[in-house]
Amino acid sequence: MFSMKQNQTLPVELSCDNLSLLRDLTLCSDNILFTWSSWLDHGDRNGGLVNLGSLLHPELSPSDMCIESAIVQLAGRTLSPPAQRLVDLILAQA
Repeated sequence: MFSMKQNQTLPVELSCDNLSLLRDLTLCSDNILFTWSSWLDHGDRNGGLVNLGSLLHPELSPSDMCIESAIVQLAGRTLSPPAQRLVDLILAQA
């Protein structure tokens, strides 16, 4: 796909937790944003972003459309009560 060899790493990577910045960067450049589909469902706050998944031919398999994620914390550290509650909520949905 995109004239790349299978399992070839994309040439550019950006990691950021500021969703507003990611949205602006995507809209003002030729970058492609890989994000959660639920984030795209909020059209009022993400106006202009389009889910390209349905436009790809051949279509990507459901496993190709998944984003792996992880919960991490520093070894030997205790989470704050709000952080622990969030982890508990996430794990309850897993």
